[in-house]
Amino acid sequence: MDEFDEMYQYSKVVEILLDYGWVLTPFIIGRDFQKIQQQLSTIEGKVLSEVEKDSFKEELYALLTDITFSVSTRSFFVYRAKEVKHVQNFSHHIERALLHYYNNDYFSTVLCLLPAIEGSLLSYYGWQFGTTRKPSITKLIKEIEKCRAATYNPKNYKMYSGFISNFLQRWIFSDTSIADISESYLNRHYVLHGMGNNNYYTIADAQRLIMFFDLFIEFLSLEQQINYNFIPNPGENDLIDSRNNYYFRLQTVEISRKEAMETEQKFMEQNVNYYTEKNIPNFKDMVLRFAIEHMEFMKEHEIKFGKRNRVHTSLFKRIKSRLEKILFSKNNFIHLF
Repeated sequence: MDEFDEMYQYSKVVEILLDYGWVLTPFIIGRDFQKIQQQLSTIEGKVLSEVEKDSFKEELYALLTDITFSVSTRSFFVYRAKEVKHVQNFSHHIERALLHYYNNDYFSTVLCLLPAIEGSLLSYYGWQFGTTRKPSITKLIKEIEKCRAATYNPKNYKMYSGFISNFLQRWIFSDTSIADISESYLNRHYVLHGMGNNNYYTIADAQRLIMFFDLFIEFLSLEQQINYNFIPNPGENDLIDSRNNYYFRLQTVEISRKEAMETEQKFMEQNVNYYTEKNIPNFKDMVLRFAIEHMEFMKEHEIKFGKRNRVHTSLFKRIKSRLEKILFSKNNFIHLF
């Protein structure tokens, strides 16, 4: 199959997937793509009952999950998000979204990615906060439709532009008065304006947004003359390798809270626009302050009302002993009182 035929087949598949609220990663090849084609062929020319439609979607989504979940593909995806203009401004959203995704937190995945879509489009449009009034969604999408750059692959460039526009208008930015909610409540207005309590954060919803960024990043890469034939091999790119290893470990072993927090913080700090919070609450310090305040209160009480009776003294000693055990190990023991 030559490149023209491959992209023709790809376009036919995406045209069908758009009816179910999906686009498809452009670099899908080989057996995975054939599986999707085969699944779509089972409904060609048929009118499905609701039961048949649900069964079809369940099998289709399982195939798309296998593709999206690939740790090597997602590690490369995060790297490219840092590399490509406009998306790189929101790479910290994508970084965190993938960490949520591999922790099975699809609610947070969606809430990280939705603002990143609009932010990337605003950057592509050329708008900056504090200048003029924010351009409308229609203007942002029309900017994508212009295909304003001369690229090394104009056919794919135009095709990607059309799919991006279709997906955004039909699903993500659709007017809620006419929005199609048959597949999902995943709609920018519905979510960010708190217009209801329906589920917009299934694993399918999270993966729809991830697949969108696959497509959008490839569209921008064509403009910016960035081309990859293959994912870099292990040992060639530390940013990719470190995420690949961590995502894999998240699925296969029990990771300590300390390791998870340190690793994920390191990843986040590798994003240019990520702000690191310096005033993180320290639980031990909080308990220590409470203990000191309590001791001062007890001393004032003793001055005013005399020494505590034996029952109060015994209770106080037990509190003191318990706090010391919680706060400090034997090697770092400090008397509070």
